[in-house]
Amino acid sequence: MRLVLIAASAMAGALLLGACTTSEPSAEELEQDTAQLRRYGYVVANAFRATHPEYAVHGENFPALRSFGEPAVEVAVRPSWRIDPVANDHATVAIRQNSDTGQIYFSHSADRTPMEESAAIHGSTPIPGEAFSLRSAVRRMGSPLNSISSKQEIHRILSGAGRAKGVTALVELETPMTAEQIRDKGYITFTNALFEPAAEPAPVYWDSRSTMFCRACSGDSHALTEEFRSWVSTLTPDDDSTLRQFGLTYDRLTKASSAGKIYGYIEAESNPILLREILKKSHVKTIHVIGINKNCELDEDGRTCHSFLWPKSTQLNGLTYRKLDNE
Repeated sequence: MRLVLIAASAMAGALLLGACTTSEPSAEELEQDTAQLRRYGYVVANAFRATHPEYAVHGENFPALRSFGEPAVEVAVRPSWRIDPVANDHATVAIRQNSDTGQIYFSHSADRTPMEESAAIHGSTPIPGEAFSLRSAVRRMGSPLNSISSKQEIHRILSGAGRAKGVTALVELETPMTAEQIRDKGYITFTNALFEPAAEPAPVYWDSRSTMFCRACSGDSHALTEEFRSWVSTLTPDDDSTLRQFGLTYDRLTKASSAGKIYGYIEAESNPILLREILKKSHVKTIHVIGINKNCELDEDGRTCHSFLWPKSTQLNGLTYRKLDNE
C-alpha cells in the first residue's frame, strides 16, 4: 500500500504529491487516481449534502492523508439553522470508502481511523438540540394534522418571538409544488428545498451553496431545481451501492429529479412576522419551529455579536404583509 500525503487547492483542485511512497506513482496512474477521486467527490460529497438538511456544506477538498487509490473527500460543515458562523460550531470531516469492501466511513482528515458520523462532526460534544429538532421535523413531514401543532399554536409561538429574535423553521407545504409554483404564491427567497421528506431512511434535500463539487450552485432559488437535476444527471446505476449507504437510491433520486416537486424548505433565523404571514397561506400545511434566538450581527472579526431589531416594514423578501394591531 502506498501512502501519500496530499494537499489540494479548493480553487484549482490540483493535487500535489507530498511524502513517503514506496514507489512513485506514474503520471498515468496519478491522472487516473485524480479522475476517480473527483468522481467519488461528486457522488459522495453531494450525497452527504442531500441527506443532511441540518448541516450546510460550506467547503470541500481532498483529505490531507489518504492511501493511493483510496476514495476519500473532505467536507466542511456548519449548522444550517444559523446564517452567520459562530466559533466552534463547524467541523471538517473526511468521508472515505474502503477500497476492498466499498464500505463508507467517516474519519478526521489527517487520521484514517473510522468514527461514527456524529463523533466525526461533533467530537466529544453532544449533537446540538437544533440539529436534532430539525432532523425530527423533517421526519414528521406528511404526518396527519391531528398529530402536529395547530396553526393557531404556531402563530402564538411566533407572535411571542418579537422583533429582537430570529426564528429557524421548516415550512411544510400542503401538497408538493414546483419552485415556480411557490414563487407564484408571492414568496421568492428560499434557497433550499426538500424534494422528498424522510419517509425513506433519509430525505432528499438540496441547497444552492457553491462548493468544489457543486460549482454551478449559485444561491438563486430560480436555479435550485436545475442544480439538483444537474447533480443527479451525473449519477449512474453503478452508484447505487454507494448511495444506499446514505439512505438514497439511484431510482429514488432520478424520480425526485424528474418530478421537481418541493415538499418544504428551511427558513434560517427569519423574521417571525414574515413566518406568521407565510403560515396564513393556504398552500402551507404548517411551520415546524426549530429554534428561536436573539438576532445577531457579527463584527468583521466574526466573533463579536451585536443584537438588532427587525425593521418595521410592510415588505419582507417579496411577500407583502399588513401590520398587526399591536405593531
